Amino acid sequence: MGNKINEPYIYALFYNKYDPNEYLKSVVKLNERSASENISSFGNYIFKGINVNSLEEKYVYIFIRPDIQLIQQLYPDANIKVYDNFAVVYFN
Repeated sequence: MGNKINEPYIYALFYNKYDPNEYLKSVVKLNERSASENISSFGNYIFKGINVNSLEEKYVYIFIRPDIQLIQQLYPDANIKVYDNFAVVYFN
């Protein structure tokens, strides 16, 4: 098993019961001509690789199998919720 979730936007849509019409209005694809659904963003959600050294406090981050100790060292005031294979990092 790799360290990447395929099509993570589906999780955001499902778990947040996101309105399909709002999704269709706001979705941005990485490559509009591609047959696959490589979603870059929709609504307030952005899907991209993240450099752990440059987190901004205005966002909530979801990391797949993160280095929790590194995040704690870099951001001692961050809130970190750890789940099975991922962690959510946010700031107050």
